[in-house]
Amino acid sequence: MSSKSIGTFTFGRQNTLLADGVAKYDPNSASQAFSLIGLSGTTAGAGDTQDRRLDGSLKYVATYAEIVHAGAMYKPNEGNGISNSAYEISFGAEYAGASIDAYYVKVHDAISVAPLSAAQVALLPGLGFSPSNSLAATISDNTSYSIMGLYNLGIVRFFAAYEHISFANPNTPLAAGFDDIGGYKLPSSVTQPFPTDKILQVFWAGAKYKYFERRAYRGVLRL
Repeated sequence: MSSKSIGTFTFGRQNTLLADGVAKYDPNSASQAFSLIGLSGTTAGAGDTQDRRLDGSLKYVATYAEIVHAGAMYKPNEGNGISNSAYEISFGAEYAGASIDAYYVKVHDAISVAPLSAAQVALLPGLGFSPSNSLAATISDNTSYSIMGLYNLGIVRFFAAYEHISFANPNTPLAAGFDDIGGYKLPSSVTQPFPTDKILQVFWAGAKYKYFERRAYRGVLRL
């Protein structure tokens, strides 16, 4: 649902504001083939790849006076209290070839999955889980803030960005047997993995040079 004066609302499984920002400010456009940032997904997911896109989320973006733009996004909980919920806000501006954006992200019960050990697999039948669709997981509450910018000179564009991510023990841990994306179940999870918050800092800079430009011409043939 979109309006030039109010902005655009979208709902469903969709890229987050942060993921859109990383794609915009990464010199390689978050390409999964050529960009470490794009391949990992950690940066765009505020710490965990799964949160690069959010299910059942409401996103709002708007531009004011063709200079200032802002966005907000919310994903409701999928269980008890604030478990598995998330929200994001962004604010930025563009003027005379320069663009800058700031992002704040909070993800409750972010999930980082890993294969089960042999001992964990052996326990699954007794617990009522299938080895074919089960994974272990580390659960955390993630907080991310970042600032990203670029300067467009036409044939050359310069990029720079910084993101700070903290991983903390979850306030509302997910119960065993939680249904993760892709139809996977989480029979085993570590819900208190960080005695102190884990901090991940990511920064990058680069440039993109346009060495080829394709132009289309239209003409009128008169008979």
